[in-house]
Amino acid sequence: MKTKIIYDVVSTSEDIYFEQAWASAWTLKHYTPEAYIIILTDAATEKTIRSDARKRALEVIDEVVVIDFDQCYSNKEKSRWIKTNMRQLVKGDFLFIDADTIICGELTEIDNIKCGAIGAVLDNHCRSKEVSSYPIFQDVKPMKAIFNTNYNYENDMYNSGVLLVRDIPQSYAFFDKWHENWKISQTRGECRDQLALLKTTQDLPKTIQ
Repeated sequence: MKTKIIYDVVSTSEDIYFEQAWASAWTLKHYTPEAYIIILTDAATEKTIRSDARKRALEVIDEVVVIDFDQCYSNKEKSRWIKTNMRQLVKGDFLFIDADTIICGELTEIDNIKCGAIGAVLDNHCRSKEVSSYPIFQDVKPMKAIFNTNYNYENDMYNSGVLLVRDIPQSYAFFDKWHENWKISQTRGECRDQLALLKTTQDLPKTIQ
């Protein structure tokens, strides 16, 4: 399997975020032993990964990449900083998987999926204009307040929990813009990544398939 598998985990010994990623990585290796798994994290989390309570996870994790932060972020903000920068932190094609995802089958066919820069799943598995009245779609409401623009319902919303990312210039440009939009969102009180992703798909349409 050529496509790397990426997890973004910032965790303390008091929560179970890392344990969720560990469970996901274990199920992934169970079905696809040849998968190459990378954890992107910060120095504090990396220290806990080496602790007695967590070090057995390294049996299913191939590489731990530690990111140094030059300013004070909460763990939630660190996680989103990493997520919106992933393309700059890893070389080669990769599949990003949210830590709370359990793998239920073999994944080597990911190498053969035909897509352009980025592949993702439509939120709710529907076109945005079909679900715009559903309560779950209210994520678009802060668009005007945070980005001073209205949401175009012809622009589809994708779920950021699983992303297939090619190592091509368009992917780098998209992640640069996503990170820029996330920083705007974060300074205005919204530190999650989904709204910034939605804005980026509107800024750079047709990058995600």
